[in-house]
Amino acid sequence: LVFSKNQQKETPASIGNLVHIRQMWLDQNQLATLPPSIGRCVAVEELYLDDNRLTMLPMSICNMTSLRELWLHDNQLETLPNMIGNLKELKTLTLSHNRLQGIPDGYSGIGGCANLAEMWLKGNPLKRLPPELNTLTNLRVLLLP
Repeated sequence: LVFSKNQQKETPASIGNLVHIRQMWLDQNQLATLPPSIGRCVAVEELYLDDNRLTMLPMSICNMTSLRELWLHDNQLETLPNMIGNLKELKTLTLSHNRLQGIPDGYSGIGGCANLAEMWLKGNPLKRLPPELNTLTNLRVLLLP
């Protein structure tokens, strides 16, 4: 599903019916929120949400356990879901240029993303990093503020 550069302000709840889609491009729009139904898109491996106006993600995004790439840079995210560690297959997580002051810690947080190889945090007002970053043995790229 490619829905980039459409000046779209909202995503319909019916997006949750796309249960067989593997790539979802919703980048470069004006999305401020996502419907919780997006969590039903469990086959999605690549989700591009960069360059929107998102301030938060629905907790249901943590149900998208096939995700390998999650592109969230250039939004207005203030927090991430506490259960982000459910995304065990995640390899790329781009969070640069948001409003994040912290990353969920513990193994339900970022420590659960054992396959994470690339993480962008540049351009966030981070106050601290979770100690579990030290346990992510596959992490090869870490872009910090």
